[in-house]
Amino acid sequence: MESVDTLHQKGRLYCRQIEKHLESTTVNIDDFDLKECLDKARTTFQRGIDMAFEQGCTYSGATLRLSCASLLARVCMSGRISSDAYQEEGLSMLNWIITHEGAVVHDVVARARTEKLQLENADIVQIVQAMSVVSGYDYGGPWSDHWYECPNGHPYFIGECGRAAFESNCIECGARIGGIGHNLLESNRPANSLISRARASIPKL
Repeated sequence: MESVDTLHQKGRLYCRQIEKHLESTTVNIDDFDLKECLDKARTTFQRGIDMAFEQGCTYSGATLRLSCASLLARVCMSGRISSDAYQEEGLSMLNWIITHEGAVVHDVVARARTEKLQLENADIVQIVQAMSVVSGYDYGGPWSDHWYECPNGHPYFIGECGRAAFESNCIECGARIGGIGHNLLESNRPANSLISRARASIPKL
């Protein structure tokens, strides 16, 4: 008889298979198999989540959601398959963990917050990937010098030379972004997390 733990282990096996797909350098990779394996993983994790709910195991439900959301984030960042629905599903799971932080250990909640930020930035990583293959596009310096974060970690792009020329508001949270006279606001910073994830997803950058 299956248990929450065995379903979690089975889901992780699917995760390892998917990771092999994503790490493949084969040009004609069979993305249909990737989607099929991903759907099996999602179904397995969901069965575990449902079982944990029936047993009143909030912690187990949280760790299952975290594993599934981490997988969805990895797939979304890869750009291998259409990701909008998977992104929403992953964010829903992570928000569940965050809203139940009183019943879940701090480490799991902290990881959920990190994964949530990565999922929210998945589209931007794909934009960076698309921009990197535009022939003749002039960034006015390295592409990484153009990406910054607002005080709350939301990334934004500065064109031209990549230096701040005026201030504005973050479209996500309303915090002040940019700067004046090529001086970035002290509350802003380079989007190092986004840059690192983009480079991990796009090795040639």
